[in-house]
Amino acid sequence: MNWMEDAACRGRTKLFFAPHRERPVAREIRERAAHAVCAGCPVKDECREFGQANNEYGIWGGEPEVLVVYAN
Repeated sequence: MNWMEDAACRGRTKLFFAPHRERPVAREIRERAAHAVCAGCPVKDECREFGQANNEYGIWGGEPEVLVVYAN
């Protein structure tokens, strides 16, 4: 995972993961800022692939966070 060393988001994790009880307007602002960082990132493809392959929460490679609902 050497690609993480070149990530534009390095050291800015709070932008990419929602805090507990985040309000909708705050979420929109945070996600917009995160997507802007991802847009210029040299390793966004690797990041996106990692997030998808590992079912990660948060924004990975500019992909929006997806809520997965499991049926019982």
